[in-house]
Amino acid sequence: SADSLLTTDHVRYISPDSNGKFFPGNKLTKAKAAQMIYNLLAEKPAEKTWCKDVTESTTNGTAIGTLLYLGVASANDDGYFYPTKNITKGELQAMLDKALGKEPSASGSTATITRGAAVRLINQALGRDKTDQNTILKGDRIRPFTDVVTTSTYYYDIMEASIGHVSDIAEDG
Repeated sequence: SADSLLTTDHVRYISPDSNGKFFPGNKLTKAKAAQMIYNLLAEKPAEKTWCKDVTESTTNGTAIGTLLYLGVASANDDGYFYPTKNITKGELQAMLDKALGKEPSASGSTATITRGAAVRLINQALGRDKTDQNTILKGDRIRPFTDVVTTSTYYYDIMEASIGHVSDIAEDG
């Protein structure tokens, strides 16, 4: 549904694994992509839609079922979602567009996307890519992930996505 993603409240939508890692260079699965978008929903409806390979007990099942219900995600023609399959940049962009109430582009990139690049894409879609880098660097050097160093290509994007904060945007933009 339109405007179903939080764009003003910059909530945390990614978290480290049990070892404190994010693996920004790894490919992003459809299940993990669904979880990131689910974490950004302003309202999380109780209703879910299930498909052949996604139930409540599936890893990230609640997130996937909710996005299927909202029409943000969809099963393939064969009735399967394929949660462990790597998502393409085009598929992720289409899910973001639908979640933001936009018409998804007919042609999207069929290349798979890394976890770091996906976070950057999501931040851009939500207008969360304007973070002042000095603010992050002057902070307490919060390092929620042991494998994301300050020199990482996606360091700022990942910090933006992993630390909940309120964004102050001046009246002139």
